[in-house]
Amino acid sequence: MRNNLFRMIFSAVIAISVSGAALADTTRVWISGTGFLKFGAPFIPRGTNYVRVGADQVMNKTFTSGYYSHVNASNALAGMANSGYNVVRVLVDEHDIGASAPNTLRTDYLSNVADFLQLAKAYNIEVVLTLPYFPWNYDPNSPNAPNFGPNNMNEFYLDTYFWAAKARYVSDVIQGLRSLNAPLDIILSYSIENEVYFEGGNFSGTDSGQRLMDLAGKQQLMDSNMVQWINNVTGAVKSVHSQALVTAGFFSQAAANANNLNWLTRAYWAIVGSNLDYVSIHIYPQSNQSAWDTELNSFFEGAISAKPIVLEEFGVVKQNSDVVTAAYILRDFQKFTCASSKVQGWLTWTWDTSEPTGGNYFWTTVEQNGAINGVLAPIARPNPCGP
Repeated sequence: MRNNLFRMIFSAVIAISVSGAALADTTRVWISGTGFLKFGAPFIPRGTNYVRVGADQVMNKTFTSGYYSHVNASNALAGMANSGYNVVRVLVDEHDIGASAPNTLRTDYLSNVADFLQLAKAYNIEVVLTLPYFPWNYDPNSPNAPNFGPNNMNEFYLDTYFWAAKARYVSDVIQGLRSLNAPLDIILSYSIENEVYFEGGNFSGTDSGQRLMDLAGKQQLMDSNMVQWINNVTGAVKSVHSQALVTAGFFSQAAANANNLNWLTRAYWAIVGSNLDYVSIHIYPQSNQSAWDTELNSFFEGAISAKPIVLEEFGVVKQNSDVVTAAYILRDFQKFTCASSKVQGWLTWTWDTSEPTGGNYFWTTVEQNGAINGVLAPIARPNPCGP
């Protein structure tokens, strides 16, 4: 689901540069303990991810000119609304939103996002706006780059020059949307990263260039810097949209290990030590239910969260099961996480994304006559914890 991080696409288009004082846009949903309220009434996030794939099979082309369609987006949102869903999650492509000039954003791209927000508000569906990384025309100009080496993911979280570039980017997106009169009140949250992780085999230090090679040192460095990075970027969001909710996504370390990925991730400190309003977790359950408890608990490490936890990605790989089996795996997993009292919302991966056949791809919510939708849609199962 990840793009090639360092592929740069800068087109000669009209760009905008945004600035201005913080404004307090109204909000419709806010946090109450470990749950949500909407206009004062309990609100349970139930929805899906709306994602478009490029011709080169690169994800996150949802708002790229040539891929975004007002009609298709409207039809999809209508289907979600008719199914009873109240949240849709979308991802911004950090490669395509950047314009040619430094620190500027493409107006055509932002206009597509604004159009989608208008549609979502018309259908009364809250939006999780996910902002991975930052465009490379937001050059951090870091003097620490030689300490990290090329293509080092860790620099995003360990180098304060990169923090500043990310903070500037998320602020510009929000103010750019506001300048287009986008309804920011329909945004449930800004997700400041799709999935936060570190490269275990490419682990350099902070601004000092310190290299820590032992596991304990890596973990300590990762934990402390991740929380500081989260709080820094969260502060940037709230400086321009004071009532906004902010989240970030995490997969489990168990999933990374199972796929032989030398990645380090830890949601624990985001849950207990960060300024995030809620934490987004991503789990792709298999039929082996004995592993579910281990993977879910790995996010918490024994902690009791004082924040809401939302499962913003869950789905089933096609090669692992037929669609009917997948539907019941997802239903049962939803019930399992609900019974644990650790998860307060659920979003499937994805609504209707057209992906290549075969390989490591996922059943969508609506394909095969809506087999998955038939067991997850609120209109079919009003109680996500029920049968």
